[in-house]
Amino acid sequence: RWRARADYGYALFKAGNVETGRAAVDAALAGLTAEMPNGDSPELLRPLRALGEIAREQGELPIALQAHRRWRELAVKLYGSQSRDAYQSAHQLSIDLHTRGDRDSLLEAQTLMAEALPLARAEADPNLHDYEQTQRIVLAAIAKQPAQ
Repeated sequence: RWRARADYGYALFKAGNVETGRAAVDAALAGLTAEMPNGDSPELLRPLRALGEIAREQGELPIALQAHRRWRELAVKLYGSQSRDAYQSAHQLSIDLHTRGDRDSLLEAQTLMAEALPLARAEADPNLHDYEQTQRIVLAAIAKQPAQ
């Protein structure tokens, strides 16, 4: 029920109903957290993904980073480092880190994309172009950084 609420909130957000969508995702995560205090449930994966994407688009980068880091941590713990959720979360986290823009964040994004891209290719992920584009963008941003 909570995951469905988060999915609904994400759909509302994508349809342009930003405030209602965000509220539904926040409520879903609060409900899930109350019901599963250990926080290691696969039910949290999609709501965390939704919160991260919504927060990033709303300019709330710290929340986006926190949600996407938690999604990745949980995906690796539950399904392993080569799982679809692991590489998808690495991709979203890389976008967040690129948005942050400092050298350490860009280098972390580069590492994450180096892990995610081969997995996305192996699965013939339908969003492979997005992964490749993110990697190019991150590498270009690193090249523009001043030498240290």
